[in-house]
Amino acid sequence: MLVTLARQAWEAVLAAMPRTVLRRLDDWARRHAQARAERRRNLMRQRA
Repeated sequence: MLVTLARQAWEAVLAAMPRTVLRRLDDWARRHAQARAERRRNLMRQRA
């Protein structure tokens, strides 16, 4: 019940956001994921 309410609210927020903001968020998330993967690779290299 609460989860569906939260999801509906989130979808409403996403629908209200302009596309440019969504694209910026997407870019930020992708950059963050790349940085995390890079750190993980560096850690693996140090352990090996």
